[in-house]
Amino acid sequence: MKTSIIRFSILLFLGVCVSGYLISCENQKREKVDEQSRLEQEKKEMQEKFQKEYDALKAEYIRQLEENQKEIERLKEEAKNAKEEKKEALETEAENLKQKNEELKRRWESFRYETEENWEEFKTEFKHDMGSLKEALKEFGQDNK
Repeated sequence: MKTSIIRFSILLFLGVCVSGYLISCENQKREKVDEQSRLEQEKKEMQEKFQKEYDALKAEYIRQLEENQKEIERLKEEAKNAKEEKKEALETEAENLKQKNEELKRRWESFRYETEENWEEFKTEFKHDMGSLKEALKEFGQDNK
């Protein structure tokens, strides 16, 4: 009788342990699925955030690049009408500005998002280069008035 009670107790204890283990495994599986869903949602949100920011900046920069192109064309005409001794230098400078503007456009169009870090780096460099081109356009116009 005593051995039966001991056997029953051991079996009951083992049953409780196995049940606890199985429940624990099921909870871990659910937690993994929940974590994976959360990570997928965060990734989706980051992609949406990037796309919104990219679209807004694209519209702004494309507009600026088009304005730059118009200004460069105006400067080319101004260079054609300049005095003969300045004409060649001004035309060369206008052509250089045109090439810089086209290079910026190519860089924007060829950018591919890989990480948040490469996006932030690209934005910073692009903004700096756009500012440098704008400044060069202003200086060109001021030198020849």
